[in-house]
Amino acid sequence: MAHSKKIMKNSIYSLSYKLLTIFLSFLIRKLFIEFMGVELLGLNSLFADLLSLLNLADMGLGMALQYNLYKPLADKDNKKISSLLNAAKKIYNAVGISIIFAGCIMCCFIQYLIKDNPYSLDFLRIVFLINVVSNASTYFFVHKRLFMQTVEDIYLTNIVDGIVCILSSIAKLVVIIFMKNYYVYVGIGVIQTIVSNVIVNYMCNKKYSYLSNSKKYNSEDMKLLICNLKELIPNRVGFFIFNNTDSTIISAIMGLTMVTYYTNYFTITYQIFWIAVIIANVVKVSFGNVMQEDEESERHISLLESYQFLQFLFSSVCGVLLICLLDDFVSVWYGREFVLSLPFVIILTLDFFVHSMYQPLSIMVEVIGEFKVLKNQQLICMVLNILLSIGLIFPFGLIGPIIGTIVVDIITFCFRIHTVIYTHYNKYFKEYINKIIKYIVVFIGQYILIYNFSKCIEIGNEYINIFIKAIVVGSITLLLDVLLFYKTEEYQYIKDRLKL
Repeated sequence: MAHSKKIMKNSIYSLSYKLLTIFLSFLIRKLFIEFMGVELLGLNSLFADLLSLLNLADMGLGMALQYNLYKPLADKDNKKISSLLNAAKKIYNAVGISIIFAGCIMCCFIQYLIKDNPYSLDFLRIVFLINVVSNASTYFFVHKRLFMQTVEDIYLTNIVDGIVCILSSIAKLVVIIFMKNYYVYVGIGVIQTIVSNVIVNYMCNKKYSYLSNSKKYNSEDMKLLICNLKELIPNRVGFFIFNNTDSTIISAIMGLTMVTYYTNYFTITYQIFWIAVIIANVVKVSFGNVMQEDEESERHISLLESYQFLQFLFSSVCGVLLICLLDDFVSVWYGREFVLSLPFVIILTLDFFVHSMYQPLSIMVEVIGEFKVLKNQQLICMVLNILLSIGLIFPFGLIGPIIGTIVVDIITFCFRIHTVIYTHYNKYFKEYINKIIKYIVVFIGQYILIYNFSKCIEIGNEYINIFIKAIVVGSITLLLDVLLFYKTEEYQYIKDRLKL
């Protein structure tokens, strides 16, 4: 019951923070296009992808650290907790330094990733290095942020991040509108990152003073983390490839302008998907703590199926909203000239649904520590995704990388089902598969019917039209979900939890 309350509290704060960042990011993106240009926004998106590549340097240490913290937290072994965090800090310090070093090397070749580059080489290198410093600075504090997540104090980090985000966004808007200076714009990002992490670090030390009393670590704990990292490296690389290579491929083959067209759509689905990831991070730590306290498989599968049903509600409502509203939103917010073809939107939103639906299984893989199996799966998917994205972009254009991604996501979903359900909870395997099939069939039906119905909703004012259509489409989708599944155990379980 205590874990349910923590999940609810952390979820509310996490959702509020994410919705805030989504609103601010779209506002900044719109004004950026208007006052600083399409190509510069494409460059900004390219830098985001390249920085994600540098983030591979942490090799999945955060996942390994959280996994190894579950037991000592359950046992209240403060000495073990301090040792693990100090060992992680030492590794993270090396990661931060290595990212700065790698960024300096990468900036020497950055011009080759941009077709028909319109900017001077000095400009590209300076702004890229500023972004690298911002990115690297996070790693000198991130071990405390991960600890706060693991002890289910995520709401505190969200409060800090939310306040700093609002202030920095205001500063960025001023720079975009009045100064139009990209150097200052990226400099604000550096300040935002450092200030937010320093405050979270201070709060953690204040609340958990025993963490700052010792700077020592056990060599066995260092070996334990490094051992886990060997299995997690492919997972980190795979995650990067799934989410961050398409812009780089498009930039190199089609140019920065096409990156902006692509990211106008992808940013929307990506931001909404990250709402699911944020909730997954909240649920993951609670699942990890529950599994240390209770080894009963029936409780585990009950929690998983309830979470999977919640994920379906989220995925179906958001997936249908996206197919109905993406073109309208892009047209109104960025301009009709940025609207892409219907097949692109269909593939993108279907991929959103698939990717979102296997999140509960992904967190279970992390919680049960199946890192070696995860490594082998990610290696296969990683190679396949690169080959498909590059191979399909030539015959299909912008839609090519999305087709490749959805194929790999379907394969990943199958891998996750085998790793978690078939291997660890085999007696629930058929039941789980049947439920997933029902979810997919229901979504496809809603997807087709409600999309065609939504085209009948036409109101004069474009902004009001989007607002009304979103309410109608979202309400109908959610109502259908409830009517079709209200008799299930998952629905009743969630209904009982919401009464807390």
